Amino acid sequence: MDFYDDSTKIESWVDSKHGKYFENLNKVYLWDSVVVINIKGDTLKSPDLWWDQNTKLFYTDKYAQYLKKTNRSIRAKA
Repeated sequence: MDFYDDSTKIESWVDSKHGKYFENLNKVYLWDSVVVINIKGDTLKSPDLWWDQNTKLFYTDKYAQYLKKTNRSIRAKA
């Protein structure tokens, strides 16, 4: 998935091996090697992730790793 700003420039992109769109919830469930990268180069890695189209937020209850482009790693459970 690619995410665009108002001027149609890519702000971030998401990659995973699997995904499913739940139309009635306006949510996307991604699983198996999920990686999110923003234009700054910051990276979020997780075994699974939800994208909520209403709130425009990613969330998970699994372990997630956030890597800033400065190579500093912050580990967190969301």
